[in-house]
Amino acid sequence: MADLNRAQTELARSNELLTLFAGQVSHDLRSPLTAILANAELLATEPSVVADPAASELVAATYDAGRRMAGLIDTILGYARVGSELERSSVRLDEVLDHVLDDLGPVVVQRSARITREPLPEVRGDTTLLYTVLQNLVANAVKFTPPGRTPEVHLTAARDRDAWRITVTDNGRGIPPADRDLVFALHARGDRSVQGSGIGLATARRAVEAHGGRIGVDDAPGGGAAVWFTLPDIHDRE
Repeated sequence: MADLNRAQTELARSNELLTLFAGQVSHDLRSPLTAILANAELLATEPSVVADPAASELVAATYDAGRRMAGLIDTILGYARVGSELERSSVRLDEVLDHVLDDLGPVVVQRSARITREPLPEVRGDTTLLYTVLQNLVANAVKFTPPGRTPEVHLTAARDRDAWRITVTDNGRGIPPADRDLVFALHARGDRSVQGSGIGLATARRAVEAHGGRIGVDDAPGGGAAVWFTLPDIHDRE
């Protein structure tokens, strides 16, 4: 009984710290994001932009990405609060991945990354949190590929008993077995030569586990990492 009480106390303390952390992060992000959205709206009305379809499309994409980021901040902050509930609905992961690849377009182009995909399933979950899972895994796969090597990222989905297993495979350095649990810890940095906060994989794990799934890392064929996560099959919940 004493062990259970200690565990509950530690969980409550952990949730409180996470809530404070999420609140600070969301506060720090909102001001620059608000400025980005306001500037994008103003830029969209400029005559030179209105007259240029390519420029108009780029401004619209910037605004849409900013709006999705605002929604992501709100959802993660809400989920970090103790007792908050996910907003579950039917989610087509292929559509979520489309948005992810749109938002990561500049990074993909900068690294000349090759991203291939197989059809992803429809699941029941929170669209915004599942977006952040895929966004973090694909972004990491591109970012952590060593300089001088063209990033090759492949997404697959397969049935795993009563769940779907989605895997993001890359051709990077890979993750040693001893570090595979540690990379999902808050502020963990697998490669300090790459810029980042160490929050992404911890957020992905929390989002996946909130959906009743699991997340982990295996070796990729020919080197690199195969980061996978599972989500319950929507048809098994009906």
